[in-house]
Amino acid sequence: MIDSTPLGVGRQKYYLEQIAKDREEYLSGHGEAPGYVLGSAGAKLGLAGEVTAEQFERLFTCCHPDSGELLGAAHRKDGRLGWDLVFRPVKSLSLLWALGTPEQSRIAREAHHAAVEAAIAKLETYAVVRRGRNGVEKLAASGLLVVGFDHRESRPGDPLLHTHAIMLNRALGPDGRWTALDARPILAALMEADAVYRATYQWYVTERAGLEWGPPDEHGNRELACLPAEVIRLFSKAGTRIDEACAEREEQGLAVTAKVRDMLAHQLREDKGHEDRVTQRERWVAEAAGQGWRLWRTFDRACGQARPVDTLDADTVGRIFDRLSP
Repeated sequence: MIDSTPLGVGRQKYYLEQIAKDREEYLSGHGEAPGYVLGSAGAKLGLAGEVTAEQFERLFTCCHPDSGELLGAAHRKDGRLGWDLVFRPVKSLSLLWALGTPEQSRIAREAHHAAVEAAIAKLETYAVVRRGRNGVEKLAASGLLVVGFDHRESRPGDPLLHTHAIMLNRALGPDGRWTALDARPILAALMEADAVYRATYQWYVTERAGLEWGPPDEHGNRELACLPAEVIRLFSKAGTRIDEACAEREEQGLAVTAKVRDMLAHQLREDKGHEDRVTQRERWVAEAAGQGWRLWRTFDRACGQARPVDTLDADTVGRIFDRLSP
């Protein structure tokens, strides 16, 4: 399920602090790629592709990204300025991205991005703005204003390709006015958008790489059929720690609910480390090899193709940063 977190004043700083100041900082693992436009409303403000830190600061406070002009009325100091919608694929897609060949990595990354865009497009069909006294009047909105931030790993350092899609609390009504978004229909449709997200990246990977997906689990998630469960667990340290903490609570006779799992997830969070991309990949390769797995070979056998493995050099990493295909 897509995670959703409401954002208030000042919360934009977290996403901006994660951005690398330059390409060298990105390569060294001290930052992530810049934000980029998602949703169709960005084009109405002249946005396309990368969003600068200054533009995101202005958008987050409901201002025009370039002129700084307020888009509609200002929010209250305790108002809701947006929502963080987090899109995470199943672990095996992150492993295909992290430990496959450069071509397989590109396909996995493109599959994830295509799926996020498809899910946002689905959510846009539910977008409405609030008008009138107490916002009782609802009008169809002209798209959503969303900025995406791609992150590459989990806090324990496992591969985790995921996107924070920051849905801003501003939308354009049919009369050309920017006003507050009524997010309730959108948040109610997250399960539907999640289904679109999963179906899209599954289709993309099967079409482009010839890889098949296994049976669904109790939540409807499918891992790549070529990867055994022990490999998934090896690179799912955060989830394993939460499961162990939940099991300990159950042994003590304490209830384990979704809210409890969320609480434990926050309690067990680690500080993020800094590791250059090449060293990071070498660590992941060594970790899998220590358990007898050469994952690029596993993926290649499943694809029915045997291709030589190219090294992940600085030029390849640079193309990832620039979000360009090799």
